[in-house]
Amino acid sequence: MEDPGKPIVVCVDDDRNNLNALGRVLGARCTVLLATDGLEALDHIESNTDVACVLADLRMPGLPGAELLARVAQIRPQCRLAVVTGYPESEDLINAINAGHLHYVITKPWKLQDLLQVVDQLVHTFRLERDNARLVTELRLANQQLREHERVLVAQLESRGREISAAAEQLVQMGVQLDALTLRDGLTGLYTHRAFQERLREECARALRYGQPMALLIGDIDGFATVNYDLGYQVGDAILRRIAAVLQEDGSPDRVRSADIVARYSGEEFVLLMPETGKAGALTKAARLRDAVALAEMPGGRHMSMSIGVASLPDDAADPEGLLTAAEAAVRGAKRGGPGRVHFFSAGDDTSVVRSATRPFTQLPPLDRFRPYQERMHEVTAILMRDRSLSCLQVDLSRLHRVELDQGVAHHSEIYDHAATLLDQLRDTVLDPADLICRSGDGDGYFVILSPRHGQRIDLEGLAASVERSVEEGLAPMVTEVLREQPRITVGSARVLGNSLLRPERITARLVTDAGAATRNSRERKAHRDRSTLQDIILGDGLTSVYQPIVDLGSGDIFAYEALTRGPRATSLESPATLFAIADEVDLTVELDRACFRGALRSALTLEPVHRLFVNLLPMSFYDAAFIEVEVGNLLTAAGLTPANIVFEITERLAIENFASFKRALAAYTAMGFGVAIDDVGTRHSNLETVMSLRPHFIKISDVLVRGIARSTVKREMLRSLRHIAETIDAVMIAEGIEHLEDVVALRDLGLRYGQGYYMARPGPGFPTLSDEVRSELRNVTVNAPATALATSDDEDDDDDRDLASGAPAARRPISMAIPRHGFGRHEDEITSDFELIDPEPEARARGSLAAVRIEPAAQPLPVWRPLIDDEVGTSPDAEPLLDSLRRTRAETIPDGEPKGGRPGLN
Repeated sequence: MEDPGKPIVVCVDDDRNNLNALGRVLGARCTVLLATDGLEALDHIESNTDVACVLADLRMPGLPGAELLARVAQIRPQCRLAVVTGYPESEDLINAINAGHLHYVITKPWKLQDLLQVVDQLVHTFRLERDNARLVTELRLANQQLREHERVLVAQLESRGREISAAAEQLVQMGVQLDALTLRDGLTGLYTHRAFQERLREECARALRYGQPMALLIGDIDGFATVNYDLGYQVGDAILRRIAAVLQEDGSPDRVRSADIVARYSGEEFVLLMPETGKAGALTKAARLRDAVALAEMPGGRHMSMSIGVASLPDDAADPEGLLTAAEAAVRGAKRGGPGRVHFFSAGDDTSVVRSATRPFTQLPPLDRFRPYQERMHEVTAILMRDRSLSCLQVDLSRLHRVELDQGVAHHSEIYDHAATLLDQLRDTVLDPADLICRSGDGDGYFVILSPRHGQRIDLEGLAASVERSVEEGLAPMVTEVLREQPRITVGSARVLGNSLLRPERITARLVTDAGAATRNSRERKAHRDRSTLQDIILGDGLTSVYQPIVDLGSGDIFAYEALTRGPRATSLESPATLFAIADEVDLTVELDRACFRGALRSALTLEPVHRLFVNLLPMSFYDAAFIEVEVGNLLTAAGLTPANIVFEITERLAIENFASFKRALAAYTAMGFGVAIDDVGTRHSNLETVMSLRPHFIKISDVLVRGIARSTVKREMLRSLRHIAETIDAVMIAEGIEHLEDVVALRDLGLRYGQGYYMARPGPGFPTLSDEVRSELRNVTVNAPATALATSDDEDDDDDRDLASGAPAARRPISMAIPRHGFGRHEDEITSDFELIDPEPEARARGSLAAVRIEPAAQPLPVWRPLIDDEVGTSPDAEPLLDSLRRTRAETIPDGEPKGGRPGLN
């Protein structure tokens, strides 16, 4: 019984012993069919379609082995064939091999392992052939199905293509109909009145720009009202269509040119706009058109005539409205002379009734004079055709993008538009009146397409430098007010030559690309030059340290100084804002900040020990322990100062990203005795999050909140809220930017004791003092009650105290400017005990004019100054102060004979 899972093997041999031996050996793994002759074997093969292989003897009676294998190869091509013979060199075997009817030869006597290996290989090959044939059949069927599906898809695509083509044709027809409805008169097919006005404006602008003449003809059909009355409106409409056809017919010199513009102006009036045509040519054309209308056959058998008025630009008018007015006056003069007359405008024509006689000239919105070059390609193409080249300047204002980020879109747009006005004002001086000023697509600059200079070669680099210098000077007031730095723009230039093989649009695009590349190269060269200059300033003596006093607003005594830095005098880099803006661009911010810090401490040799010095420092510097502990320590030792004299003023230039790690770094330095201040609280990065996270010792209020605070209710309420926050964290508030005495009064009323600003003293070298006049005003001036003092305001950005002014008048009692002890409430609101400086050497206090600083006696003995300890650092009462341990370590390690003035790594 056959096993369907086993391969079928047919064994043929006339020797029964050999046949049985093959059956026993192969029966375990195959279904073996035995045959003693060739015919019996053929019966087995024909009755079993899945015969895997045939093992046949070569020499058999009846049907020989070679012939048997040949017939099996025909009926079962996939069946594998092998010969089991004892005569491997016989002629029949060689013929069978050459005929391709044999796959393997097994020599008698065969070995069991070799026989099994050969049979397994033959069976495996048969299965591969069978599977391959099956897969080929399936693949052919799939290909046939795909081809059928492809035919269906092609038919569907062709059908959809026809539908799309029909829809496209319909859209084209609808576009033509829409054009006819918007630009074309429905009766005559000519331009409508409004479309004519737009073309008139464009052609007038072009004619005036290039100094070319232009003529305008207005034709009025004589006696047209009688035609409608006698023949009806249908005939009247047919006559209007006929006259329109006469005006547009080709093939005759009497007809209008293709460049001329014909429109229906009113019911029976037509207009003809003729560019590049003077008055003489216009009169000739008007006479020919009049004759053509008179000779034309009209519907209804009528003969019509036309009166034509002629006006020209610039002879009769200087603008579109004036030209139209002159032409209307001329056509009325022609009508007065009789039918079929041509009349040109003269000074005697009356233009006073033009407005009432005809429809008004619609005022169209003015065109943007600085629209992008893509909208002015006809002008750009004209320059290219005349000069056979194109030159342009690119004014790059991308560096002013900070205005948009800091101040908003409105401020940036105002400066951006002002730059266009400045470029427009450069006409007739640096630029030519015919140059095209175009906005760039990204809104960060302008392109100036240069017109021909009448044979003069343009020095593009020199012109770019002149434009750059002029625009920077013009933008300086606006940019300085917003960014507190000088504007820095870049102007690049480029030129391309004309090429008749390329479209003008492609040539212009190449010009813009080249100008952008030139601008980037110029900006990179500037950055390299700025980097070298800034490096020279940092390494040389280009930085100057100045100091501004921080004053007790009640007594006029100096409490501290803020160290400021100025660049090289009488240069564009004198402003610190410009210095740091350039440093940001060339990646020298840290180096410049360190140089400013070093200069401030090196120039602090004359600072009194009772005064503090506020020094700006970038937040990232606090992560550099070597800088503060070693270099700052050396600088303090050289100046004779201690950490208690220094207050690190964290600048607002860079935001603090990780308050937790920054606070840990800051704690080590506050433990040494350094003070910490947050600068410009209320603006930019110095927000309430910074104050509450760092809990500084000093809070410096931005000049934006301080300036004009006496006249602003909003600013006073904001400052009052900040004062409550300062009380909560035990911080001292300092007002910046005080410029008027009335602001001092408001600040004191709000509880602020310290301030700085131009009112008290301007920054200067050394350590400036207050003038006697200012000190006297701070101590002795009296003011009226707030209800009357705050009644008026000239600051449009401030919110006046009108609610106080509208009430009953308050009593005018004087208020003393002197602040009593504890006038702000608690004792620590005036000055915390942590920040009271005790002079270690009273006999050495007299240093110049600062010896007269008045210290108001305390109501009780003041505690000895101790270094500040951060909240997160635990301390024990008997622990040795850090400063003492550092000094002791220094004293123990210094060899005998060396000065023991202090340890370089103290800070």
